Amino acid sequence: MTVPVIKIKVLPKPVIKGKMDVRFPANVATTNFLTVTKSNGTYTFGVDYTLLGEFTQLNPATAKVAFYDAAQSTYSIISVANLFTSSLDVDLQAIAALTGTGLLARTASGIWALRSLTAPAAGFTITNPDGVAGNPTFALANDLAAVEGLSGTGIARRTGADAWSVGTAVANAELATMANNTFKGNVSGSTAVPADLTPAQVTAALPVATASAKGLAPQLPNNATLYLDGTGNFTSPSSGGNLSPEERAYWVGLAAMLDPAAYVLYTGKFSLTVPAGETLYVLNAWSAVIAGGTSSWFHRDLAASEAFEVSAGTTISWDGISNTAFLYVCRPALVSGDSKYADPKALYFQRLNTLRSIALSQLAASVASGSAPGTLVRTQFPTDFSDGIFAQVSVMDAPWCILADALLWGVSNTTNEISDVHQYRITKTLMTAFVRETMPYIEVQSANVSGNGTDVSTFTSRGVMAYYKLPGTWRATPTRAYKAAVLADSPSRYFTFDELSIGTGTAPNLGSAASADATYVGTLGYAMGGATGDGSTSVAMNSTDDYISLPSSTDWNLAGSDFTFEFWVRFDSLPTPSASSDPWLVNGWVTSNGDTDNSFLVTVQNNKITLLVKYADATTGTVSSTISLATDTFYHVIVGRSGSTLFVRVVGKETRQTVAVSKNLITRNSKLTMLGNSFAGGASPGSFRLTGRLDEFAFYKSALSDARADAHHAATLGWV
Repeated sequence: MTVPVIKIKVLPKPVIKGKMDVRFPANVATTNFLTVTKSNGTYTFGVDYTLLGEFTQLNPATAKVAFYDAAQSTYSIISVANLFTSSLDVDLQAIAALTGTGLLARTASGIWALRSLTAPAAGFTITNPDGVAGNPTFALANDLAAVEGLSGTGIARRTGADAWSVGTAVANAELATMANNTFKGNVSGSTAVPADLTPAQVTAALPVATASAKGLAPQLPNNATLYLDGTGNFTSPSSGGNLSPEERAYWVGLAAMLDPAAYVLYTGKFSLTVPAGETLYVLNAWSAVIAGGTSSWFHRDLAASEAFEVSAGTTISWDGISNTAFLYVCRPALVSGDSKYADPKALYFQRLNTLRSIALSQLAASVASGSAPGTLVRTQFPTDFSDGIFAQVSVMDAPWCILADALLWGVSNTTNEISDVHQYRITKTLMTAFVRETMPYIEVQSANVSGNGTDVSTFTSRGVMAYYKLPGTWRATPTRAYKAAVLADSPSRYFTFDELSIGTGTAPNLGSAASADATYVGTLGYAMGGATGDGSTSVAMNSTDDYISLPSSTDWNLAGSDFTFEFWVRFDSLPTPSASSDPWLVNGWVTSNGDTDNSFLVTVQNNKITLLVKYADATTGTVSSTISLATDTFYHVIVGRSGSTLFVRVVGKETRQTVAVSKNLITRNSKLTMLGNSFAGGASPGSFRLTGRLDEFAFYKSALSDARADAHHAATLGWV
């Protein structure tokens, strides 16, 4: 029989309708994923989704998907492409619609375009401008590449296509041409581009160019007369530009003796050799020897006009007799490089003329008639100035009038004398500069007619000092060679102790560490003669509560790192030599009551500078100098660690002393470091204090080499 064909139409409803011409018994079959079942004479058609095949590729534009719309109770079909794009953000749809390659650029809301970077015609190139093959890369080219490749300094010049050079002087041929007999300038009366000026215009602007003036310019303020020198500058016929080297040296010396920044005060066991190319002017010397002599030398006259000139190569030192020897010298080399000294002759007369407008001040000290022999009276200068010039001293029925420092040591005579007790009458013009804080007192002692040390004073003994208080702009800026040498080695902490007043309580850190200023504690003496021979000062510690505090820092946790402490120290007194640590100079051991983080200590043991350290395993290590210490002289000390050795050295007196080390130091737990004092179980410092002076303290987070320490030492003058 003929197999009937059933046509099925799928309507947009869950119903399958069919028209069949069936005669039973019949054979009903389906194809693809349709199914038919018969039960109790009823044929049931359905869909078997398991019969659907899996595809590996489709065209999203032609592939369709059927969806049931619950709201309409209908089925709908939609292409796969529209299915995934119709619900996306408009920007994403715009991106999806793009074709081609390049960098994306959003030109408006829902609008995107492909872009590519374009290099200029010259200057730089772009690799991968559209980003397809990799990141776009820019590189300088042509002239820009040539300029970027230059080294050195100077004016950059284009010497050819894509070629540049630097530092080459501009040749005259490269300058713009000028009309004959003209000058470049501007005489328009306002700011303007330079133009060619005629001789008439130049003459009108600069009277010095007139023929009648013959090179001079008489119409200047204060009736000054200048001439056009060989360098193209207008200078005075008697100015620095017209002085011979010999004349300049002479006038620099005179001007420097009126400059407090040019003076150096030595006290104690000094020894110096005048450097090559320098001349020193001795204003005062007491208990010294000169030029290798053996007899004590005294130059008591403080007057600048009586200064004793000492040439290069001459040695001046204490006489080996009196520890209170002193030397007050003017060292012009400290200030001659300052711009104030461009014309030293003019500067000298300018300073003398300025003194005419400064009121004289006076300070007096007197001892009453009938006072016991040796009675001394001391008077302090007022503290409303720092720099001054001694104008005149008057001694009336006294043996002398001398100057004293902050420790009340006599550090300078003012005039000659007969004896320490013989009354004397003299008036002396001085005109010698000084720093008040360095010489803050005058002293007068009782005297008698007979000159007998047992007699009472015959008359009232008086000393009177007339002086000028100088303005702050008077002094030059001195050269500090030692300071420059230390800073060249990048210390973490560096304190010069040049403060003229401890009233601020702070020593600024000149090293690299931030927030690391030191604090003065106690009653330190300030503005004491320094170690470097350049007019800088030191601080003195002479009471039980004096010390300098370096703030708490992790830098004091030295562990196994290299480090160096560098400083200058002078002892006014020393304990009897013993194995005990006394005094303590650099204290990272005990800095507060109960401090047990004992890490490092620079001290004196058996009269020698010693570095003591404690390791993390509680064992200790020491290394000592070979130099036996004395009082009243400065020592230049370096101590520290360099790799596998601890070291100590008194620079200029010995080679480096070392011991092996392979352990880490115990941590300080960021505690402070103390200079010049100790805590030892009590509530206040003082057990192992320094009686003396400290100067130029530096801490390096590295091992300072002997060569650099020697370079620092060579930048000083006065201590060997």
